[in-house]
Amino acid sequence: MLMWAQSYKDVHKDNVKDYTKKYEPYKVTTNQQITKKVVSHKSEDKPMPVMQKAAPVNKTNLYEELKTYRLNKSREENFKAYTIFTNKQLEALVEKMPITKDDLLAVEGFGETKANKYGLDIVRIMRKYS
Repeated sequence: MLMWAQSYKDVHKDNVKDYTKKYEPYKVTTNQQITKKVVSHKSEDKPMPVMQKAAPVNKTNLYEELKTYRLNKSREENFKAYTIFTNKQLEALVEKMPITKDDLLAVEGFGETKANKYGLDIVRIMRKYS
């Protein structure tokens, strides 16, 4: 066993490499200064158009009343609130202000089924604020 280990030891020789020749062109002397080229990615200073915002959707009384309706209806039917309508659909309702059942069908996410099931209540709430 000792002879076997000695033969492996004799075969294995550390390979010493000298990388100085390879990287000599990249060597920096102490007298040289390393400078970086800074590229500026500034865009022209154009004033951004200011968009006038209405009252935040989630702060309006209509938004709160629709949210309360959704919560009560979901508890009544034992569903999650987002199955009645999602926050995105709620914001679309406030934005489009449908006052008829047909207008409600134009809101994304409201098809015949939701319009028939919840449409009258939603329209009744919407008419209070129109």
